[in-house]
Amino acid sequence: MNFHKIILASLLSIFFSLTVFADWKKQDSGTLAWLHSIYFADHDNGWVVGGNGTLLSTRDGGRTWMKEKTTTGDTFRDVYFSDRRNGWILCDRGIYGNAPPSYLIKTTNGGKDWKAIDFGDGRERMVRFFFAPDGTGFSIGEGGIILRMQDDGKPWKSSPLPVRYLMLDGLFTDDSNGFLVGAGGTILATTDGGSSWSELRFAESRNRPKLNAVYFHDRKTGWATGNQGKIYSTNDGGKLWREQVTGVASDLFDIAFADSMVGFAVGDNGTILRTRNAGAIWTIERTGTRHKLGRVSINGTQGFAIGFGGTILTTEIPVNVK
Repeated sequence: MNFHKIILASLLSIFFSLTVFADWKKQDSGTLAWLHSIYFADHDNGWVVGGNGTLLSTRDGGRTWMKEKTTTGDTFRDVYFSDRRNGWILCDRGIYGNAPPSYLIKTTNGGKDWKAIDFGDGRERMVRFFFAPDGTGFSIGEGGIILRMQDDGKPWKSSPLPVRYLMLDGLFTDDSNGFLVGAGGTILATTDGGSSWSELRFAESRNRPKLNAVYFHDRKTGWATGNQGKIYSTNDGGKLWREQVTGVASDLFDIAFADSMVGFAVGDNGTILRTRNAGAIWTIERTGTRHKLGRVSINGTQGFAIGFGGTILTTEIPVNVK
């Protein structure tokens, strides 16, 4: 009898630990703006940006968020800070006017002041930007064009890609190797620091949906996620990508991993998926919202998901699962 009680207690313990792990709690963002991007420069300092010039900051690791003053009502699409003082925000002027649709603002004092930086005379709308480990910046968007930051302060240099699709996300795993994903199920790779890009192949040749995000845990292991609930993975540095089973049809907009095994993907209708085994099995999390979730971020043992209607969700990632 005691043996059976021990087994039952163990099973209940596992069940309740899974339940706690699956819960996402809504935070007070102080805004109803559509939140587009979240970034943590370190454990304590993070930023969230969104529509109507919305900028939120945290100094306590995301436990609380403060609304910061900005000098524009333009849409903020993306945010990146190299440290707690130096940061960039990608801005969208909208559809009116003669000025280029996209530009950056930069701060060197933690967001107290911002300076506008134009990409140049290009008419393409940029949707994301990211940095290689050596500090070189890249921006991607419409028309199969990638913009590269120049060291001498000149306008960003435009380079053509081998496809004309909208590009939606990118990253570098080191100074030389990087990846882009976008419409048409496109995954592009560079091995020369972004000077040239080539298209990668999938294990399946049938039609592929738009890919919205890419994430690599190390140089070999990565994931890409997109519409129709699709997640693809690679374990050979992107040479070959295979589809994983998600069990959902909702469009998935972002993906991030806490380590090589534990990861999250977010998307339409408040969808959050979680894996504990590198994507071999994905399970649906309870989120308590139907709002579109566009980004997910991991900060230590805390997970964050943001999206429409000023939504910020957070969950604890137990240390013993990492």
